[in-house]
Amino acid sequence: MPKTRLTAYTPASRPASAILDNEIIINETGEEINRRKLAVALYFMMLTGKEFSYEKYSLIKNISVFNISVDELPELIPDFKRYIKILHENNINNTSELVTAFLSCSLGSCKGLGKKFFSTLREFMNNQHKYKQIYENMRCNL
Repeated sequence: MPKTRLTAYTPASRPASAILDNEIIINETGEEINRRKLAVALYFMMLTGKEFSYEKYSLIKNISVFNISVDELPELIPDFKRYIKILHENNINNTSELVTAFLSCSLGSCKGLGKKFFSTLREFMNNQHKYKQIYENMRCNL
């Protein structure tokens, strides 16, 4: 994908330019910003009429999730089996790291994770209490 110059204007009309390259935007100071995070921040700016500030900005707060190894996920949801190698290659070894990576939008750069993976992950996150009970029952029966 060719690099394209992106220019966004704040309500005070100060230009903030960036280079658009696939999923990552590089701002003027050289920091990498995820495109989705930037879109949310720009939407918030336009909605409130306030200037963007990194100090006040956060996309989603971390949620608590029961922490098990990603190697054990296929025992709960068999669809996870094909993604274990990819997760380990990206230094994601447990469910807390997986959910943190998902919420920080950093899983998009992992090759091999597509719609099926993200729908399975959302299923796990939304029903984690059910999966925690299943996991505990499996461990009690051993």
